[in-house]
Amino acid sequence: MIEAALRWVRENSLPGSGIVITSRQRVSYAEVSGYFMPTLLATGETARALDYAKWLVRTQKSDGSFGGGGASQSFAFDTAQVVRGWTAALQQLPSLEAPLRRACDWLLASAETSGRLPVPAAGGAWSLGVHGEVSEAIHLYCLGPLLRAGEILGERRYVEFAQRAADWYCRLPEFGNFRVPGRLSHFHAYVMEALCELDRTDLARKGMDAMRAFQQDTGAVPGYHDVKWICTTGLAQLAQVWYMLGDIAPADAALDFLGQLQNASGGFFGSVGPGADYFPGEEISWACKYAIEAQVRRIGAAFDKSVGEYSLEVDPADGRVQAVLSALGELDGKRVLDAGCGSGRYLRLLARRFPGASLSGCDLSPAMLSRLPEAVDKRQGTLLSLPYPDGSFDAVLCVEALEHCPDPARACRKMARLLAPGGRLVVIDKDVRLEGVLATEAWERWFASDEVVGWLSEAGLDARCRPVASPASAPEGLFLAWSGTRVDHSAPLPAPVPSPRPVASETFPARLGMAHAGGVNFYRTEFVDEFNRKLVEACRRDDRSFVETALFEQDHGHPQLYDDERFECRFGMQEIFDAFRGKRPRIVLDVACGNGELLARLRQEGHEVFGIDVSRIRVEGLRSKIPTVQTAFSEAIPLPSGSFDAVIAQECLEHVMDLDRSLREICRLLKPGGLLFCQVPLGSFADGRNHVRLFDEELLRWACQEIGIAVRSVRVIPYLVGEKPSNLSLVGVKGADS
Repeated sequence: MIEAALRWVRENSLPGSGIVITSRQRVSYAEVSGYFMPTLLATGETARALDYAKWLVRTQKSDGSFGGGGASQSFAFDTAQVVRGWTAALQQLPSLEAPLRRACDWLLASAETSGRLPVPAAGGAWSLGVHGEVSEAIHLYCLGPLLRAGEILGERRYVEFAQRAADWYCRLPEFGNFRVPGRLSHFHAYVMEALCELDRTDLARKGMDAMRAFQQDTGAVPGYHDVKWICTTGLAQLAQVWYMLGDIAPADAALDFLGQLQNASGGFFGSVGPGADYFPGEEISWACKYAIEAQVRRIGAAFDKSVGEYSLEVDPADGRVQAVLSALGELDGKRVLDAGCGSGRYLRLLARRFPGASLSGCDLSPAMLSRLPEAVDKRQGTLLSLPYPDGSFDAVLCVEALEHCPDPARACRKMARLLAPGGRLVVIDKDVRLEGVLATEAWERWFASDEVVGWLSEAGLDARCRPVASPASAPEGLFLAWSGTRVDHSAPLPAPVPSPRPVASETFPARLGMAHAGGVNFYRTEFVDEFNRKLVEACRRDDRSFVETALFEQDHGHPQLYDDERFECRFGMQEIFDAFRGKRPRIVLDVACGNGELLARLRQEGHEVFGIDVSRIRVEGLRSKIPTVQTAFSEAIPLPSGSFDAVIAQECLEHVMDLDRSLREICRLLKPGGLLFCQVPLGSFADGRNHVRLFDEELLRWACQEIGIAVRSVRVIPYLVGEKPSNLSLVGVKGADS
């Protein structure tokens, strides 16, 4: 659920702005962007959360307030949710303090002396039609953010106001009653969560106990007390509050039912069922926020509930202990983090063995953290939001925690960033080949050895994997240990290493079965099949008609993505995207852009994108979304010289008719200092009938350097996520005199 919902969030966040209102109303929404920030920070989407924060600074009204969904009117609820987000992001972005204070000051200035916040006029923004008006009791959800802001900023008046206002709202006769008009489950859950935030859990428990009478056997709860349809956001929120109160059974039932309502996009319609009238045909952004939070709380609640089942000690002879000690080495005088520490049994063992070590433990479960030894620095957090600066530790261990993480690849990158240069990381978890031998939770995931090695290698560690001797209570071969050391990236990069230059360049490609054809152009001489032979011959004689016809027949009737073209599947596409994420806007050309999976995401990040492709079908299907794409061959690209900060040539150089002309066109289009991102199959890996040449690292370096590209790096990467490395990934820069 979490991975899919986060995908929806990424695809529905507007570049340089916030998250959309709905899948149809594609305007950034201040309220939801504000309260989405803590969720994004908790799931490792820090850059996106800070983008929201900066956009909200730019859109804040001069008096400190915010409107809702493009409305000119200021709303206390919307303003308070921005306060919620800014408060969470303040540590990462200290410049938020001034706008945060202005927002808090506006809330206090707009309120009555009793603490009551202003309410829109009847029949206006808070009208629910036949269901009446939104209850002003939802303003309780404004007070937790004010309370937190007051504590962080040292503003006692914010704290006192929040407490006074909470007293006022809790005296409303309808504040905790689901049966009153206007009490959509979504709004009722705002009130219940707010009571938990304000440490009034007795009232929250009373209200949530009453909600159990409305829950059906399926886990569903109606959107209003007198309807049969479901409000998806309300259901997610109710699950979350039940988890907060430790009432796991109704929470699990609600979340299980919600999972059935999640669309393939990762989003949720606002409401479902007969007569549904709360955004019934639109995917609403706030549903994803609460679905993510409920699932995170589900994992934490499971550990809180079972905390007594976990031992405080671990046998020093246990194979997992031996793997940790072997991977991390001498730890006296070192800073050590146990990420996902649970009850702290490994920390206890390390404390006895290395009394001079500085030990820290981080876990999602407060109940687990309460069992850690006093000497351990303990902090609550997930593997995606480890609350420490980069480079904080000399050693990090993560034992049987990665399996509970919704985005283990991102978690590996986060743990790797926490290492100081020369620091060591060890991850111990279960081998996917034995999946099914133990009962597991629905969210658990086991791993292949190459899978985690790939993630750690991508994060800059010299990663390796080895088996772990299983304890007597576990099946043999259940555990694997992945370990690696942080390379010192503070050292200057070595100068590009030139490829060996043969005396006769005509003989250079021959060892791969290639025939030189002038410049840096070459073709294969051993063919996959008869079609492959004809295609090579057509390229040699520059027969564009044959090539266009062949590609048209390949794509005819299939303008959509092949499975291996999807962004989620393609390791190299994700690697290139990560190089642009969070950077200043750049002008980017994608040669052989296909259906534009990568271009669309770069555009969402704020970059100006262009694309060419030889397939008319692909270009026609893409142009309605990205108008700056056109049909063209890479040997003659109809764009001005020196136009681009970066050119992407992914999975195309093995196909082009003339490699020499194509690479020189790419170099022509790059600005001096512009970057080339190039990816091709390595040798005969993933060879195909459309490949007219093969590459190894030496050939690829030689071809790029010959036309004026200084090669910065060449790596071997997987073609698809989770596969063994089979592709070459080159990054180069155009010289000033090229």
